[in-house]
Parts: sequence; C-alpha cells; structure tokens
Amino acid sequence: MDPATDVIMNSGDRVMGVGEKFDFDSWLPNGQGTTSLLYSTSNAKVVDVAAAGGLSTAKACGNAKITVKAGNGVSRTVNITVKNAPTKLILNTTEITIGKGETFDFNHFFPGGQGTTSVRYYSYKPEIADITEKDGVVTGVEAGTAIVCCKAYNGVYTYMRVNVLDAPGYFDFVGEAEEAAAA
Repeated sequence: MDPATDVIMNSGDRVMGVGEKFDFDSWLPNGQGTTSLLYSTSNAKVVDVAAAGGLSTAKACGNAKITVKAGNGVSRTVNITVKNAPTKLILNTTEITIGKGETFDFNHFFPGGQGTTSVRYYSYKPEIADITEKDGVVTGVEAGTAIVCCKAYNGVYTYMRVNVLDAPGYFDFVGEAEEAAAA
C-alpha cells in the first residue's frame, strides 16, 4: 500500500448550532494506507472533537478548525462556525401549487445569530409530493395536497403545504397565427 497523499472528509466547511453534534468521517484514496487518522480542534471552547473517530460537539458561538491528520502528517482541515441553536425556522414560502412533474426549491433561513447546516426535509405524503431530504427540492408526483416538514437537528421545525395539480394536457393559444390561418 502507498502512503497517504490526501485525506478525504465527509463534510466541508459547515455551520453548527450550540449543542449540535456531528460525526466527521474521513478516509484515504484507494490504494493508500496510514497507521492512524487523528482529529484535533483549533478551539475546544467552541467545538470539541474526539481525537479518535471525529465526533464533534459545538460548545459556544465562534469559529474553529477541525483537522484530521494521517500518521505521515498529511491532513485536511474544515472551518466550523458555531451559532446559537435555532429557535425558529423561516421558509421562502409556506404554500405552493405545482403541477405533476414540476419542482420547487424550498429555502430555509434562521433569525439573526442562529444557524446550522443540519436541516432535513420530509414529506408526509411522498406519493403526492416528494422532497429531497437535504436540499428541499419538492417534486409533484400525483394530484393532491401534501404537508412537508423542515426540521433542524434540535427539533425546531416548520411546515408547508404543497398542492399538486394535474399538468395541463395542452395549451390553447389564440393569437395572430390562428387568425391568419382563418383568413
């Protein structure tokens, strides 16, 4: 096996809320090996991390760097910004109407000073409106109404209504081309 020339992590730079936990995983490219992968933090008062395993806990608002280092010194670092834990989620809309096969991208926001990267979306009727868990892109599947939930790591959530209509079968345009053809 070749010595490590890179370390890959399951997350890039991220925002965490106070009290949030995140398990950093890391690995080496195929065919490379190392005797160990150890994690460290630049500021344990902001984010603590287990040296073996990478489980991190956001302790206080601020910034820190999490570094994973292979036995031969090759490392990877990500920047962590810790904000207050969310107390409210705000969406770009609370109700939409889309056609079957159409999509809409929900975006979430937090009041000032709050935040996290760990937000998930769920549909209570994915057979009507399916939604990507991490990105919040909803797709109309069948005509009907579905409730979609957006939830932060600490249980703070909000709902939105998705109305799905049958897509129109055709468009009836009356204009100059039809008038010319009738003449």
